[in-house]
Amino acid sequence: DAHLSPGAMIVGALAMFVMFVFLMRVLSVVLALVQFHRFRLAQSARRLSLERGLLTRLRGSLPIRRIQAYSLKESWLHRRFGRQSLRVDTVTMEAVNEGASLRDIVPVAKPERMDELIRVFIKSQHWPLNTWQGLHPNAWKRVFFIPALFYALLSAGLAYFVAPAWLLGFLLVPWQFLYARNWAKYSGFACNSDLIAV
Repeated sequence: DAHLSPGAMIVGALAMFVMFVFLMRVLSVVLALVQFHRFRLAQSARRLSLERGLLTRLRGSLPIRRIQAYSLKESWLHRRFGRQSLRVDTVTMEAVNEGASLRDIVPVAKPERMDELIRVFIKSQHWPLNTWQGLHPNAWKRVFFIPALFYALLSAGLAYFVAPAWLLGFLLVPWQFLYARNWAKYSGFACNSDLIAV
């Protein structure tokens, strides 16, 4: 109804997208505050016990021997505040809700404290590992080729059957190339007698 020019419509769409991303970030922070209010983690001889929640208090316990992998996360926001979070994957998850509630065993902590906790959980003094190795120089190719082929075929098909404007989808191919190269550049692995890390 406002009879906006194409340029004004593009600027408006970008502004709405930025606002949407900002609101999603704010909502995720609020959700985390509600979910992890008065978070408490305790360890007995062989089990971890968790308690958390503002509106609903959730309690659960997890045998340490069932933990298969630890995932240490340090997002952009975590780095700004000097924090990390730790999730676990278990061999067998119980009920869907219970398994999800027990995955975040340390929702936020300082890196030094996180290293201490991981050493306790894995019963090893080898953490943090200092012998990281880079990936093979061609490792980026397996992350690049299949998605790039999919983007190219999808863009070509939509351009042929729907509208030529879908050829802009080919721009996803160089984007995937940059992503794959950076993924391989900043990925690595380390291992010793009792621990494998990627």
